Amino acid sequence: MNERGAFGASLTGAAPEGRRATAAPYEGAAEPSGWQAVDPWLGLSARVILALVFIISGTLKAAAPAEEFALVIENYGLLTSRDLIMIAAAFLPWFEVVFGFALLFGFLTRAAAAAIGGMVLVFAAAISYTLLKDIRLPNCGCFGFGFHPTPSQELALNAAWAACAVQAFRQGARRLSLDNWCRAAD
Repeated sequence: MNERGAFGASLTGAAPEGRRATAAPYEGAAEPSGWQAVDPWLGLSARVILALVFIISGTLKAAAPAEEFALVIENYGLLTSRDLIMIAAAFLPWFEVVFGFALLFGFLTRAAAAAIGGMVLVFAAAISYTLLKDIRLPNCGCFGFGFHPTPSQELALNAAWAACAVQAFRQGARRLSLDNWCRAAD
């Protein structure tokens, strides 16, 4: 019987003439198990969840007039200049959207995860500041004007988003990412 199958593929596992044989991903090593097998998928899940949260929250805020979000920012009492408040209200939603899409597609994955993680820490610090100063916010401004979590709920959500950001940063561009695709093309 011929050692070549359809299309000239080797049935014995040998590399075709003129081509170098490559080892199977786990040939000669034990296949990953437990956390080693789950960890890359956990990183992808964290990346997608965090990206979608930031894309949706940024889009909801960007779709509304900047003056509405500026009122929310002003209620925090952290920025005193009306000009700075308007600049933050105009640009912050777009930063959320841009870094959210970068994270979703795995483009500059670690930089996007770090930027979103930094935003999450700033948001958590702002919420903590309002709790310490006993400032009553009518709306945290996190998801536009549609969803109004309490400050303690918002801190819990920020802890979850921070964990996702750490996992996305740690995993970097492994699965289903433009970074990984571009690196493979080199």
